[in-house]
Amino acid sequence: SMRTVHCQDAIEWLQSQPDGSLGHIVTGIPDMHELNMDNIDEYKAWCVNAASLCLRKAAPNAYVFFCQTDRKWKRTLVEKGPFIAAAADAANTFLRFKKIVDKGPVGGNMRCEFSEIRCYSKTKGPTNDTDTTRVIPLGEVIYNNGLGYRPARWMVDFLVRHGTEHTTLVDPFCGQGTTL
Repeated sequence: SMRTVHCQDAIEWLQSQPDGSLGHIVTGIPDMHELNMDNIDEYKAWCVNAASLCLRKAAPNAYVFFCQTDRKWKRTLVEKGPFIAAAADAANTFLRFKKIVDKGPVGGNMRCEFSEIRCYSKTKGPTNDTDTTRVIPLGEVIYNNGLGYRPARWMVDFLVRHGTEHTTLVDPFCGQGTTL
């Protein structure tokens, strides 16, 4: 299969694409520290804009996956899920399902480590999710805090089974490129 990688600012690239022109999107919104931001309101606005662009640019029958891990910032939990949900509401898209990515056994600090996958689309309908598990093991990762191979593989397999109308998969915030 052919891969095309555009090395440029993801927001600028997304803005340059016509609405509804992209296939499926699998991505994760960057954390505050990855953007060198120190203002929660600025970060929230950035996240909502980034998620809105992904949702707007996806084709009408495409799936958009967001893979998120909540992070602490100055002793406050920053949940990206509500930012993405706000963007989805504004874009009139629908949450098809959510999955939990289990990052392993509870550590010495007794905190459960997990990430979340949210799947959205512009069309209502069945989730196409009745045959799958709600919890996906992380599996091997190629960098700290990265998406594991097992959830990345699960999303690609889901798209092969249920998203055959589009053959393009876009990851605008690809980090180290696990999905690629």
